[in-house]
Amino acid sequence: MTAQQESPALLSTEHLRADLKGRSVRGGLMTITWQGIHFALTAVSTIVLAHLLVPSDCGLVAMVRALTTLAQGFADLRTV
Repeated sequence: MTAQQESPALLSTEHLRADLKGRSVRGGLMTITWQGIHFALTAVSTIVLAHLLVPSDCGLVAMVRALTTLAQGFADLRTV
C-alpha cells in the first residue's frame, strides 16, 4: 500500500461517532468539575491572602487580580 492509500484510514473519525453522546456528557462533566475546583481554589486563596495581608495590600491585590482576569478574558477571545 502506498502512503496515499493509508492516509484516509488514518484520518478517519467514524469510530468517534459511536459514543458521541457519552463523550459529550463526560466532557461536559469534566468541564463543570474543573470550573468548581477552580472557583474553590480561587476563593480559598483570596481568604488566605485576606488574612495574611494588611487591608491596603489586600486592596492592591484585588485590583491586580481584576485586571489580570480581564486581560485573561481578552487573551482567551484572541485564541478563538
